[in-house]
Amino acid sequence: LYRGNSMFRLFSDGDIVVTRPISFDEVQRGDVLVFPRNGGSIVHRVWRKSASYLETIGDNNPRPDRDRIGRGDVFELVIGRIDRRKRFFAIGRGKRGMFRFACNRCRRGIRRVVAAVFHGLWKITDWRKDLPEPEKFGDDLSNEKQ
Repeated sequence: LYRGNSMFRLFSDGDIVVTRPISFDEVQRGDVLVFPRNGGSIVHRVWRKSASYLETIGDNNPRPDRDRIGRGDVFELVIGRIDRRKRFFAIGRGKRGMFRFACNRCRRGIRRVVAAVFHGLWKITDWRKDLPEPEKFGDDLSNEKQ
């Protein structure tokens, strides 16, 4: 079962990760792999591939992982996921995977820009000036009753 948010949009908490064995030479940039780390399993995308190691990154992580996957390490290719409704979704490999990664990054960047703009507008706009002061509001009500 998948847990976490480093691959959010591709996986949700509770998704079943479907894998198959793959050799180091078959791995492409953009593939999603599952590999053991620190007593658990990590699901991340291949960011860079060299002759002797793979660098991975979570779609929502700002930087690649510090730990690299070596040629002799154990890992499997993620070919799909099964959501809570028992529906299967295939996971794109290679260029298609990197396109998905870029879309997620772009979406995240747009969200940050929009949030910053609205936060700036919120600070600039003094919406409180249009509200009546409590003393005046209370006085007006008491005058109307008399």
